[in-house]
Parts: sequence; C-alpha cells; structure tokens
Amino acid sequence: MFPLIIDTEFCIALLENQHAETLAEVVESNRGHLGHRLFWTWEANLVDIRRFIACGEDRFARRNGFEAGVWAGNELAGGIGLYPRCSNVGTFELEYWLSFAFEGRGVMTRSLRLVKNAVFSELSCCRLEVQCDSDNLRSMAVATRLGFQKKHDKKRNASSKDAQSRRLVYHLDKAEELRRATSGD
Repeated sequence: MFPLIIDTEFCIALLENQHAETLAEVVESNRGHLGHRLFWTWEANLVDIRRFIACGEDRFARRNGFEAGVWAGNELAGGIGLYPRCSNVGTFELEYWLSFAFEGRGVMTRSLRLVKNAVFSELSCCRLEVQCDSDNLRSMAVATRLGFQKKHDKKRNASSKDAQSRRLVYHLDKAEELRRATSGD
C-alpha cells in the first residue's frame, strides 16, 4: 500500500520510529494550530510520539490501520491515521492533519483520495468515517470533496479543550464509491 505518490512534490509513507523526532518537532511547532482538534498533540512528548508510531506500525502489520506521514520531500507536512471502529466490523475511521504551512494547497484532498482508494481496494473495509469539528470548515470541505456524506453530529467529549464545539461524522460506503466511480459522478 505504501508509499503512495501524490504528485512530484508529495508522497504518503508509513510513520516509523526513525520519524519520531521529526513528528515531535512538527507537532510542537503546530501545537496551537492542531492542539484543539487533535487530543494527542496537547502534551505529546517524544516518548508518547514513539508509542503512537509503534501502535500505528502494529495496526499496519495486522492489516487493521496505520499511521502515515504526508511528506514534501524530507519535510513532514501532515499525517493520516486509519483506525478500526470496534462497534462495526469493516468500518474504519480516518483522521488527518496538516501543518499550517501546507494548508490551502489541496494536499490533504489529494492525499486522502489516494488513501481512500487504497483502503477500499486493499483492506477489508466497507465503510470509512471521518469526524470533523463543527468549526473546522477546511476539514468539512475535504470530506465533502471526497464524497463523504454527513451522517450525524455529536457533542464533544467533556474532557476536550473545546468542549463547546460539536463533532460532525461523515461516512463513505465502498458500494456507493464504486457506483459513483462507474457512473462518472
């Protein structure tokens, strides 16, 4: 599945232990930008990040998810994680983030399009879900551009740094994606 080549500038590759310090630096420099949306960035240190990467490697080895980096050459531009939804076999959740410096260039839309296609074709996945904060217009636009449909919204966890915002849940069924692809929609 990896690496996935986005274009001549960007690619997606699994995060490995050797990337821990790079990820820690990007998280630290984007903490204000990412921290209120991604709980693991609030107080993440190098030990936490190594554990985070190891969990992603374990999920990938079991063909049950991953943690990947979106790379601009040797620079980490963002990340994409795939997580199984315990309540529904065959359903996975995508999480994604992008460094502030790379926003507004279509990088995440192109990245997730490749990941979505790879996950549907290579894993036992029949549905993908994405959750976005109700105030994250960029993330909602990415989900919509990729064909995800808003399913419902839910209140954020009370322990969230921004407990007042709501989480919007979008989903994309493999069967619907195949229908759309064959009909040219």
